[in-house]
Amino acid sequence: MFSNRWIPGVLGAGAIACMMPSVARADAVRVAETAQAVTVRIDLNGQAQGSGVMISRQNDTYYVMTAQHVLGGGTRLEIVTPDGEKYPFNLGDAVRLGNLDMAMLSFNSSTRYQTAEIETGSVPLGTTVYVAGWRPTDSGSRFVFTPGQISSIDPQPQGYELGYSNETNQGMSGGPILDGNGRLIGMHGAGDGQEFSIEGEDYRLKEGINWGIPIREFVEGSASRIAARGREKLGQRDYIGAIADFNQGLFFNSESVEALTGRAYAHFAQGNLREAIADASSAISNDSSFSVAYLVRGASYALQGDHSRAIEDYTRAIELRSDFAEAHGLRAVSRAELREYRDANIDAARGIELAPDNPFAYFRRSEVRDLVGELDASEADERQGQQLMESFSPSGYQVALLEGNPRTERMPGNLPEPNLATNSSPRDRDDRQGSSSGSDRQASSPGSDRQAAAPPPTTSASRSISHLPEANFDLQRTLDAGESIYSLAVSPNGSWIAGGGEDGTIYLWDRDGNLVTRFTEHSQRVNGLDFSADSSLLASASSDGTALLWNVNSQNLVRTLRQDDDSQSALAVAFSKTGQSVMVARRNGSIEVWDSRTGQMRTSLGGHLGGTTSLAVHPNGRWLASSGSDRTVKIWDISRGTVLQTLRGHEATIFSVSFNETGDRLASCDFNAVTKIWDVETGTEVQGSEGGWAAHGIAFGANNLVAVALQVSRAGEGAISLWDAETGASRGVLRYGGSALRTVRSVRFNSEGFLVSAGDDGLVRVWDIP
Repeated sequence: MFSNRWIPGVLGAGAIACMMPSVARADAVRVAETAQAVTVRIDLNGQAQGSGVMISRQNDTYYVMTAQHVLGGGTRLEIVTPDGEKYPFNLGDAVRLGNLDMAMLSFNSSTRYQTAEIETGSVPLGTTVYVAGWRPTDSGSRFVFTPGQISSIDPQPQGYELGYSNETNQGMSGGPILDGNGRLIGMHGAGDGQEFSIEGEDYRLKEGINWGIPIREFVEGSASRIAARGREKLGQRDYIGAIADFNQGLFFNSESVEALTGRAYAHFAQGNLREAIADASSAISNDSSFSVAYLVRGASYALQGDHSRAIEDYTRAIELRSDFAEAHGLRAVSRAELREYRDANIDAARGIELAPDNPFAYFRRSEVRDLVGELDASEADERQGQQLMESFSPSGYQVALLEGNPRTERMPGNLPEPNLATNSSPRDRDDRQGSSSGSDRQASSPGSDRQAAAPPPTTSASRSISHLPEANFDLQRTLDAGESIYSLAVSPNGSWIAGGGEDGTIYLWDRDGNLVTRFTEHSQRVNGLDFSADSSLLASASSDGTALLWNVNSQNLVRTLRQDDDSQSALAVAFSKTGQSVMVARRNGSIEVWDSRTGQMRTSLGGHLGGTTSLAVHPNGRWLASSGSDRTVKIWDISRGTVLQTLRGHEATIFSVSFNETGDRLASCDFNAVTKIWDVETGTEVQGSEGGWAAHGIAFGANNLVAVALQVSRAGEGAISLWDAETGASRGVLRYGGSALRTVRSVRFNSEGFLVSAGDDGLVRVWDIP
């Protein structure tokens, strides 16, 4: 059971037998081997100060238990392992266990060291025990290992309780107390008559005996303390570090509600909803009164589309904490998703009443009002939330909820970039690596992974477009869907126009404007549509979590693209140029690549932090552009699954991207109605414009013409702005098409040169471009 790797160098077998004649020599040797294998030396300012014991390992991180008082009086600390290696440690990172004279340190190493086996059971009087540690000497230090017996069990200050007869020396504080089987039962802390100080307060224990703290005190206290440190890392967006801490807390207490719940929030932030639900459920099983566990489980259910179960969890959280503003806000959104609008409005108002300075409360009511259709009020709440966000200091739990919610427009400006695990999240992390401080690096070709910096925007100071002239475009045809249209697609051969409705219906019109059919398999909003290059297939993406493939000629459903029932909302869809692949963008930020012939998923690209909102395939067929709520545009090599460029410059969620015909320019537009034109080769912004309240869609036409789908006021008025991508000059605005336009959600150019638009008034308009 015990390793023979570390043979005691300072205590030979004869010395051990001489010192403990009542103990079997073989047992003593094995315990001594274990002691020397797990005991480390603690050096302060280059001098031996105390001892510690390696208690566990997580991947390449080792955790060391020692005494708090060992850490005082120095600035430079090193952990010296049994093989003599020295590992520096920042004293500020020590986990100090409050009213216990115990602390936990850590170090990283690929070397495999032995860790102690922990025994938390009671220790009877008379038990034979062994104490180990490093004693300072004139020439350095030497390892000391002594036998003895438990002679007193008497609670003392700072958690001390075990009294024993072992001989101890200065420098052994923090070392292990082992039983006859070599198991760790406590930490040695104070010799007979020894005084020590913790944070300026002096302590002196009962004299005539040596004192140690039972390991159970460390196990019980450390889980809570480590979980607190994990929550701090949530607030720093260090989700890798947070999960490591929560895992360590669970090592000591597998039923720790704080550690389980904290890990659930870290998983939620990374889009790992199954893991978040599992951890939150375990926490609830261990303590059914822990309200924040219900909150994160409810939020996870909601992102899976299971709003009924989400509401159950939010309701339970409110029952436990009647002033839980965030539970009211999240329940409001789920109720609105289920069309329970009256109760949703009541919850949203209650959330703001409870926390009037919390931006979350306004974000939630904005979501509710958007779902209800109160667009002007929704925009007002959104902007109020963004204003409050500038000075908001969220807790770790709140930061994780922000990170995991794809509807979040922005994080507080005082937060660092997130640290997210590449092996546990579907989101891309490429833009967190290799950047130089102060500016993003640039490369000369799109064949390298780079982050292109945008120059100062060339936008107007005014958001109004009232000064722009009416465009001279004739309205050729109007198609009435009877409900808000959120997505459009026009077939490459010009034969078909498809519109995606708010209730999940897909409308298919022929080139003469006849409604050919309605596809009704989707149960929620259709967010994206795209035709295959040969115009035979139509792909659709919906908030119900499915992407569907339709045979346009036979008007039959061909494929359902969905990994499982937990798939998140599909926000956009795009065919490859060959039609053999379909890319699906999801709310959790991932981009899935499916085989359109077999319905099997080939791979998943990293995507964006938050939702991936739109997709556009480059004319060369090899590259894919995507945009997201993280305010970036990425250009991908589809076959390799790698990012060629990351374009930055937008300050709000980017809703749409579009390549021009030659592929040397890319257009993007965002929630603040800012439009940017990018040079695809260099990744730099070459033109920019703004105007309107929000820009929902963008399309590149011939002759550098760019069309932008706009909402231009809080009241939901709409327009289409037209720009010259080369010069940045306005080509006019379309405000009327038989009637005043409402919010325009999507624009497309067809192969015959017509402009097609659709939006909240339920009308699809076909415009003739002069």
